[in-house]
Amino acid sequence: MIFGHVALNQIRRDRTDGHGMAMAGVIPGWILTGPRMFVIDMIHKFGGLIQNPIDQILVLLRQHRMTVRLVDQGEYPYLRAQL
Repeated sequence: MIFGHVALNQIRRDRTDGHGMAMAGVIPGWILTGPRMFVIDMIHKFGGLIQNPIDQILVLLRQHRMTVRLVDQGEYPYLRAQL
């Protein structure tokens, strides 16, 4: 994609042939890069919800004035909520 843009600039500057070949590099480059950029942006925006859902649950429980404590039972700790 980068070389395609460089080639387009050179073709415009020098008025040479090869515009079709340069576009053949630019168009697939953007088609493949666009969805990746979208996915990375979505992970960045919503990553906190996906990474640590327990924190989100704790916030919701505390908003409803529930007491929450972590019970450590060895390998499988769990949350216990009380009103």
